[in-house]
Amino acid sequence: MHVTAINVGDLLIPLWRGQFQHAEDDRPSSWKWAVLRSQRVWNEHSRLVGSMTTYLPGSFDRPPRNPAKKIHSGYKAWEWLLYIYGMGPALFYGLLPQEHWENLCHLVLGVRLLQQHSITFTQVQTARDHLNKFADGFEKIYVQKRADRIHFVRPWIHAVTHMAADTTRKGPPLTSSQWTMERMVGDLGREIRSHSHPYANLSRRALLRCQVNALKALYPDLVPANAPLPRASVAFGEYVLLPRKDRYLYTPNSSESAAVVTALRAHGIEVQGQPRIQRRARLRLPNGQIARSYWKENAMTGSVRCSRNVSIQLPGHAAPVYAEVQYFFVGMLNQVEHAFAMVSIYGEPDDTLRIASFETIHACKYYGQAALQVIDIKYIKSVIAMLPHKFPGREHEGTLWFVVEKPGLDIAVFSGLEGGIGDLSLSDVS
Repeated sequence: MHVTAINVGDLLIPLWRGQFQHAEDDRPSSWKWAVLRSQRVWNEHSRLVGSMTTYLPGSFDRPPRNPAKKIHSGYKAWEWLLYIYGMGPALFYGLLPQEHWENLCHLVLGVRLLQQHSITFTQVQTARDHLNKFADGFEKIYVQKRADRIHFVRPWIHAVTHMAADTTRKGPPLTSSQWTMERMVGDLGREIRSHSHPYANLSRRALLRCQVNALKALYPDLVPANAPLPRASVAFGEYVLLPRKDRYLYTPNSSESAAVVTALRAHGIEVQGQPRIQRRARLRLPNGQIARSYWKENAMTGSVRCSRNVSIQLPGHAAPVYAEVQYFFVGMLNQVEHAFAMVSIYGEPDDTLRIASFETIHACKYYGQAALQVIDIKYIKSVIAMLPHKFPGREHEGTLWFVVEKPGLDIAVFSGLEGGIGDLSLSDVS
């Protein structure tokens, strides 16, 4: 937890700001990596970080706050994770010197892979290679064989090179790290009722917790069933469509109608006249995340945490597709009820950024109504964040939207881009 979050930020940010302890003849003004040394640049960068809050889904928990204002007043480990490993490769592109930016990307990729709840042996090897490159490269480009910079090499830099081997022995770090221990300490601490003998009470509560867990493992029927679904919700296996929904049937616009007709024709169904559907606003995924829709989020006022962008995995395709959900709907296909999503497909990730960043930046163009398609809801795997950014030196391309996935979910690694959305399922419409 602290190794890859707080400790990392506590070293890299002061180095980039030129505020790290140094020898008298080693002036920060000579550090080419001290790109945040100017207060103006630091404030602009920090405002950019803080402005991303609205694009991070609520399921991402605490978003990173403006570091210029909050970095010394309780900046949480989770904020560091989203800041460094989620936004870092994109926001520091064109800001850090190329070799220092690539060094950061080695660290980000290695940690992202090891943050997953499940991880393949190949991914463990990839993470090990990139973390070793980060550690070796850090000493080369920051320390530069200077004895008076040895203190730059904090213990965590060596520790991350052992994370892959520890994962092979003990499993993913998320299941055995400080996150797990602190969660348990917090849970048991909230159960303390005796202030005169707190430690004895804590021991008793821990023993009781172990006994309850053992009983639940022996007799699963003791575990209460899941809470009932809300009214007007509809379950499709592990996927659940949630309220709200249209009171009256909705007539899609021309772009949406074309997407519906195209998908129906793929199933040999010809549509006569204008299709009409009943829109639904939200979908609960098997991982517990709730995907919302542009239909309802666009009507919200105040501070909205955007939760309408999703990662889609199509059968037989290695590469994920990123999309913005317009709305969900239900219909009949071959006398069987199905649930579908009207989505706007983002463009393919920019190859130059993707390759240069070792897959840590997937930056896409947004096409809105010009890229509508209809997909089965079971192709949706997770809710993601799509953050807008104008990459330095690439302003002629306009705003690109880069992907941030919640730490702990499976990381999308492209092994060759596949074209188009194929094999679609569609609904019957009234």
